[in-house]
Parts: sequence; structure tokens; C-alpha cells
Amino acid sequence: MKASARSLKAIMAKAEEKLASAERELAAGFPGEASSRAYYAAFHAITAVLATRGLSFFSHTQTIGAFNREFVNGTFKNMQLKEYQQRALETIRTYLEHLAELRQKAEKTRTRSASKRKTTFCGLRSWTRTNGGRS
Repeated sequence: MKASARSLKAIMAKAEEKLASAERELAAGFPGEASSRAYYAAFHAITAVLATRGLSFFSHTQTIGAFNREFVNGTFKNMQLKEYQQRALETIRTYLEHLAELRQKAEKTRTRSASKRKTTFCGLRSWTRTNGGRS
């Protein structure tokens, strides 16, 4: 079943929200967060495109795979697209792959940073207890 105009607008609103967030994060000096938000903006946009064909998936891998299958390697590849249109689809695929890599790196960095902060906090708490709360 194809998505309604209302649900497509909601999905695209998410994409626009994530893109605006990416721009704010980048301006604030957080490129890792910006890449993560940019990835989600692109992800929501292709989710909307797939929804126009009645397609939806449970994972990012399935969604991106379906986009590549349907649009980059599939239906449109067999059509008489102009060269620039085919290049545009291939560029979108390349950008999605790159954004996915950047998002994964940002997630790993964020996880390591949170773990380091927790370790430091626990060490400080332990030190404070053994020293009677004195600094």
C-alpha cells in the first residue's frame, strides 16, 4: 500500500528537521553529530521515496538496499535516463554510504567518550570516599 500524502509529509518533515539539526551541530563545531544528523536526514528522505512505491522496511540496511535496488540499480537504470540523472542517483547512493560510515564513526566516538566519562566519574567517587570526602 502506498503512503498517503500526509504520511509522506511527516516523513519529509523528519528529514528536514534532521538536516536543520545537522547544520546547527556543524556550526557549533560538532562534525560527528552533524554527520549523524545528516545521515538521518538522507535516510528519512529515501524512506519517503520508497513509501511512494508502498515499500517500508525495519532496518536501515534493508531500506538503503531497497533504494539501491529500486532506484540506482533497478527500475531507473533500465529506463532511458539522461546521463546526469543516472549520475545523480549514483551520487545519492555514494553519499548515503559515506554518511552511514560517518554516523557509525560518530556513534563509536560517542560511546567511547561516554564510557570514559563514566570511568572518570566512578574513579572520582571512589577517591572521594577513601579520602573522607576531602578534595
